[in-house]
Amino acid sequence: FAVYFLTSTAISVIQPQMVAYLVEVGFAPLTSATAVGFAGLSASVGMVIFGWLADRIGRRLTLSLSYLATAIGLGVLALMALWPSPVLLVLYVMTFGLSLGSRGPLIASLAQRLYAGSTLGRVLGFLVIGMGTGTAFGAWIGGTLHDYFGGYQANFVVAWASIALALTPWWVSPRLRRL
Repeated sequence: FAVYFLTSTAISVIQPQMVAYLVEVGFAPLTSATAVGFAGLSASVGMVIFGWLADRIGRRLTLSLSYLATAIGLGVLALMALWPSPVLLVLYVMTFGLSLGSRGPLIASLAQRLYAGSTLGRVLGFLVIGMGTGTAFGAWIGGTLHDYFGGYQANFVVAWASIALALTPWWVSPRLRRL
């Protein structure tokens, strides 16, 4: 639950405002909307890539790479406030976009290994509840932070912290490390 909650918070603290952010830093509205659309479209490709990678190097390492790609994508977005470049826009799509949604199937498959049997349905239900509440919380806190601080810097900090907290159990818990 916590991993899904934190992951969804990390994404939704900035994602609902992505087009507005890109316009604010200097991109044309159509360019901004197109980039966000391509990021969403590339998520499907990223799920396949990260799924393939998980079968070759393991799910925990693949999860880590996925979170790293998201964190880099967020860093690229933050950098655009200083240097709004089309190169950075493409890099955002290639990092943030490809990693978007890639963790859900990986975490669900790990949950299946941990909780196989009659409890799996309840566990997956709690994962979905974590995702939904994290998305709602992230969108709310993202808007609140933007309105309070007048920018997106705090949103990026919350997103990076949420990523770090969501990834921590996969490296700290002995039971999860064995998976």
